[in-house]
Amino acid sequence: MCKRLHLNQGLSSKKS
Repeated sequence: MCKRLHLNQGLSSKKS
């Protein structure tokens, strides 16, 4: 779960 959240944050940061 923690890894999934990290991936989501990374994607959001990259998209921003």
